[in-house]
Amino acid sequence: MKAALFVGGWEGHNPQEFSDWYQTLLEENGFEVDVYDTLEPLERPADLADVDLITPIWSSARSGHREEFGNMTKPQEDGLLKLIANGCGLAGWHGHMGDAFRDRPTYHFLIGGQFVAHPRLAR
Repeated sequence: MKAALFVGGWEGHNPQEFSDWYQTLLEENGFEVDVYDTLEPLERPADLADVDLITPIWSSARSGHREEFGNMTKPQEDGLLKLIANGCGLAGWHGHMGDAFRDRPTYHFLIGGQFVAHPRLAR
């Protein structure tokens, strides 16, 4: 089995630390893992046709419009959608999947939600 991790965005969510942890977990469970620090490979879905699982480890830190966090372009989103439609799996968690690519609503329909805010803590 093969996995592709897309790692980047806001450093406050520690994407590299989570990527290292997750890559080890996947490899211990039989996956070959490719790690990308850019979303550009998604523009060429045919090059990722042998991937069984995609995991975005990317955070936009409440802003889908700050270039330094690496926004997903429409061609990248289209590539991801094509891969999923062709049977590739998609996995992720809280700040690295739900708090990403806020200007891509179709991506949020695909993952089933979008991070809005942390609840206020009671005092």
